[in-house]
Amino acid sequence: MYLYGRYVDRDYAKAFKYFRISFDITGRSRGMIDIMLNEYDEITSDKEGRRNCRNYFDYMLEHGEFCMYVTIGCEYGIGRLYDLDYQRKIDYMYKAIEKGYNIGYDIIAEMYFEGKGVEQNYEKAYEFLMQYKGKASTAKPFILAEMYRCGLYLKTDIDKAMDLYRSVIDDFDEIPEAPDEYYQRACEIITKIEGRD
Repeated sequence: MYLYGRYVDRDYAKAFKYFRISFDITGRSRGMIDIMLNEYDEITSDKEGRRNCRNYFDYMLEHGEFCMYVTIGCEYGIGRLYDLDYQRKIDYMYKAIEKGYNIGYDIIAEMYFEGKGVEQNYEKAYEFLMQYKGKASTAKPFILAEMYRCGLYLKTDIDKAMDLYRSVIDDFDEIPEAPDEYYQRACEIITKIEGRD
């Protein structure tokens, strides 16, 4: 209620207070994080909201919610909640990996593939992708497809690239958190390669 301003005035400090109470009682935070992320731009639009959000993330991390290493690390790469700092993003991804959240490999691979915050390096991108063993992202098949299509570190193989682009599209419906940019780009590339545009 306080987060959305339903039936009461919007009050992020109170919303975070009740998130903490709920977390202390249930030991679960995932639903609260999802709810919060739906309103994230609004929450982080002012100094107090950003402070409350950082405090909540730190609180959850202190209480064993190690998935927050991924969330905090990503925030360092965006520069919205914390100052932009790609090295800290990588540091947090390694902490996440140490705690069993191997999506950190996927995120570091994206950074090397795109050259975002690090020197672009397709070999390192590939090495990090091969260490990622999860299915919580469409980044891995998309990046591999791009590498096969364009001959970036891997030998050009359009058939493998097309299979991987199709898997991005197939997986999109199964992975609710999947960034739709990969889905859209995969659709555009397949359409172009097949000459349907």
